[in-house]
Amino acid sequence: DIKYDYYSILWRERLQRFFNSQIEHFNSGWSIYKLEYEITGEIDSLKFKGRVDRLDTKSDNLMVIDYK
Repeated sequence: DIKYDYYSILWRERLQRFFNSQIEHFNSGWSIYKLEYEITGEIDSLKFKGRVDRLDTKSDNLMVIDYK
């Protein structure tokens, strides 16, 4: 049906943009450091715990990536 065709085209375009951005990201020197990384911490006596989907590194830089 027309609705399915529309969403199929929409998601195909979104995925293509995502793939292209990832290729550019890795070609610029970034690499995957950790996947599904659990993190805990405390800020002003507020404790937190969570899971980061991906950590990437480039030289001395760290990028946190959390897919939603």
